[in-house]
Amino acid sequence: MQSTALFLYGGGSLAFLVAAAVIFLRRRQVFEPASALAAVLALSAWQATLAWNTVHPLSEPLLMAAESVRVLGLLVYLARSLRAATGHWPATAATITSTVMALGIPLLLALLPQLAGSSGMEFTALRAWSGVFISVGLLIALEQVFRNSPESLSLLRYSCVAPGVTVVFDLYLFADALILEREYMDPDLWAARGGVNAMCAVFLSVAISRSRVTKAISFSRSVVFYTASLTAAGLFLFTVSVIGFSLRSVGGSWGVVLQLMLFFGALLLIVTASMSQRFRDSLRGQIARNFFALRYDYREEWLSLIREMSARGGDGDELYVRAVRLMADLYKCPGGLLWLRYDQEFVPVAPCRMRLLEDAPEPADSAFCRKLATDWVFELDVSPPPNTVLPPLPGWIDRVPDLGVLVPLLLEDELIGFVGLQRSLGFAALDWEDLSILKTAARQIASYIARHQAGEQLARARQFETYNQLTAFIMHDLKNLIAQQELVVKNAAKHKNNPAFVEDAIDTIQNSVARMSALLGKLQQRSNPDRRAVGLQDVLLEAVRKCQQLTPKPALRIEDAGLRVVSDRDHLVMILSHLIKNAQEATGDDGYVDVRLRRSGDSALIEVEDNGSGMDPDFVRNRLFKPFESTKMGKGMGIGAYQARQFVRDLGGEVQVMSTPDVGTTFSLTLPLAQMPADTLRGVA
Repeated sequence: MQSTALFLYGGGSLAFLVAAAVIFLRRRQVFEPASALAAVLALSAWQATLAWNTVHPLSEPLLMAAESVRVLGLLVYLARSLRAATGHWPATAATITSTVMALGIPLLLALLPQLAGSSGMEFTALRAWSGVFISVGLLIALEQVFRNSPESLSLLRYSCVAPGVTVVFDLYLFADALILEREYMDPDLWAARGGVNAMCAVFLSVAISRSRVTKAISFSRSVVFYTASLTAAGLFLFTVSVIGFSLRSVGGSWGVVLQLMLFFGALLLIVTASMSQRFRDSLRGQIARNFFALRYDYREEWLSLIREMSARGGDGDELYVRAVRLMADLYKCPGGLLWLRYDQEFVPVAPCRMRLLEDAPEPADSAFCRKLATDWVFELDVSPPPNTVLPPLPGWIDRVPDLGVLVPLLLEDELIGFVGLQRSLGFAALDWEDLSILKTAARQIASYIARHQAGEQLARARQFETYNQLTAFIMHDLKNLIAQQELVVKNAAKHKNNPAFVEDAIDTIQNSVARMSALLGKLQQRSNPDRRAVGLQDVLLEAVRKCQQLTPKPALRIEDAGLRVVSDRDHLVMILSHLIKNAQEATGDDGYVDVRLRRSGDSALIEVEDNGSGMDPDFVRNRLFKPFESTKMGKGMGIGAYQARQFVRDLGGEVQVMSTPDVGTTFSLTLPLAQMPADTLRGVA
């Protein structure tokens, strides 16, 4: 056994020397490298001393000194680590406690009997008692470092795991000697002590060589909340069970009944408490204050706010209610109410878990609102800070039940509203953390509300834009109708005695009246487009006939007869007439305007071709189909081509344009053919 102890203690000394070399080479990755290196060298020297003692026994004071060097090296390293991790005073208190246990008490055990004049205890007993107190003192220091170290998992392995195993083994070794009152230490355990330290030295070397700095383990607030709740419930039920067992023992015939009643009454109390919002919020507040440096889990609160406010679905009122609910849940209160600005006052619009006050407007220029605009949070029933002058509160505040806090909604420096929250269940007066998170959340919510209001304004602007476009279309059509009426008036003086002219004029006026009535109906949105299957040949004949008064006269060529499309006949005639007239206006008297109709697959192709002035590619690409763009230099409204394309696209077709300056232009209209007979149920024009 002597050779085994020599081998194990000697091997342990060499292992600690290797660990010291690893610490020196990787000192940038070791926490407190100087004290760690000193501690490992002290352990190596201690192991070497015990190895030498197996061959040449040393004196008792020298062995005690070797133990003291080992303990002192570990204590210095653990004390410095604890001070770096927790601060000065906790480290000092833990170091003093550990030093007294590990060095002070063993020293007293050795010196007091000598000072008293007695022979003292046997060396084996003295070493055993000293070893127990040394182990307890080192465990205290290790526990403090383990529990308070925020630096890395590597630190926990280096500082606590390996030394902790050796200290626990020492505690077992010395406790065995005391309990069994051994005259000498157990030889097997004593030799194994060297082997255990050698293994821990090897583990320490490997761990240091593979170490990487990592973040400390952290637990979410939900985990802590539910763990604390279950732990408290378990302790409560355990206490109740102990009381119930006592009642059962002394209660006689009532014992079992009282035990069951007590147990299920406690269970009922736990379930009731867990369902209470006030109890849960109060428990969360206690946990936040006592277990965490910050009360709120800012990451979770921020993600929850963004997720709720950016959720799709619902109208503006639902968005406002969500905003109030988020603020109420953040403040841990039952509900609240939202005020938004309309014109020159703030009006309550969205109650959440409370009644809406319809008679609680607040003028936008009041002193109360001006104070809110400075990002001031009004906390009712709480005295303001010293030297703080607050404006008088509005009269409607007394009509809001249990109102506790008023938080402004600021968009940059503009007050767009404010939220009134009922009194909090979990917290009392607002502190800096409550104010910070409430103000930050309110600004984020204000941005979502402002974006929603901007979207509503944009939707209204688009409605007006649509109405204005429709009005422009109607004006364009009226201009064409007026041109027809003007032509009748010009020719009336010359042909008023011609019955054919009078009949034609009456037909023209009647047609104009019908078309103007239809246009007014569309403007007032009282009728839907009268779409039915119409023959394109008849439509083109009428459109060409309407354009016969201008030059050059259009020529019509029908390559495929009998083609029909589903459309509003009058509107289609108007569109084609407009394209033909545009071609005539762009072409000289000696030019030509050709109108062609033919079939192209399942579509009808209408082409209006001229050899007029044409258009450059940039105009065709970027301006032709934009409303209020024209090449007529003030003679037109610039919506004819835009209106034609919109109408054709509504029918499922498309408009294409090929134009070359000073060569000519070709408009090609592709319209889907009517599928007979289903599209003829409403009649064929």
